[in-house]
Amino acid sequence: MNIFNRILVVILLIFIVVFSIVAVVNKFTDLFIWTDISNRTINSIAALNPYLVAGIFVVLIAICIFLLFLEFYRRKLRVAKLSEDDTGSEIVTLKALNKQIEKSLSKVENMSNLRVKVIPKKEGLIINMYAKIARGINVEKKIAQIREKASEFVTENVGFKVLKTNLTVTGFTAQKEVRAEERNAEKEKDRRSKILPE
Repeated sequence: MNIFNRILVVILLIFIVVFSIVAVVNKFTDLFIWTDISNRTINSIAALNPYLVAGIFVVLIAICIFLLFLEFYRRKLRVAKLSEDDTGSEIVTLKALNKQIEKSLSKVENMSNLRVKVIPKKEGLIINMYAKIARGINVEKKIAQIREKASEFVTENVGFKVLKTNLTVTGFTAQKEVRAEERNAEKEKDRRSKILPE
């Protein structure tokens, strides 16, 4: 159940609880008559423009169908198949692979804000990377170094064939800023690994 559905279910449950309490209290105290409330509600709806009422109900029906769809729809896990034979298959999720590549390149100097997106193909993988590079260095050499390291890591440690490695430079930062960002990124990773050990 996604977060939006949970919120709606909680609101609905609160409404049912409040309604039940009011109904029980009203049973003993006769504060109001149910038919009066229902008649007033129906009369107020009947007084509205019929097209407006029809539109409101159509929107409500569409929202309910959409929520039901979200509730029963399960997003397919995106994976890359390493190998397959009669006994079974070896599969790696793309999310895990992206994180592993990012982690393997975290020590590369003069680079920050690395994001990796792996695209699986039948023959192998395409690795798309996005990062900031420090000013004052040879950008072409740095890009070649990062691409080579990513390709080597995937080929040697994971076992996938790499078809293409792309790196898009998303910006340039001062070398000091990059090192500070690298330190902060490492601290954050250490903190997360302590909280959620792999």
